Amino acid sequence: MEFQVYTPLLQKAARRMGGDSFSLNRAAVIHISSMVGSIRNNRGSEGEFAAYMGSKAALNQFSRTFAFDLAPDRILSVAFHPGFVSHVDFSQ
Repeated sequence: MEFQVYTPLLQKAARRMGGDSFSLNRAAVIHISSMVGSIRNNRGSEGEFAAYMGSKAALNQFSRTFAFDLAPDRILSVAFHPGFVSHVDFSQ
C-alpha cells in the first residue's frame, strides 16, 4: 500500500526538480539496512541473528527492486548501512 501512496508524491517531486542526473536534490527513498542482510556475505547466523538477517535481506531486495521500478522516473532508491553499534544493551 505505501508503494502506491508514496510513488505519485515521489514522481511529482522528481518532475519538479528536473535535470538529467541524480543529485542530492533528487527525490529519493533511503532504507536503513545492515551488512548482515547481504546474501553474498552470509557466513551463518550464529543462531540468534537469523530473523534479523532475514529481515534485512528482504529489505535489501525490496530496495533493489524499488530502484529498478523507480529509475525511469529518476527517483533514487538505496539501502544504506550506517555502521555497526557495539556494546548496546537493548534489554533496558
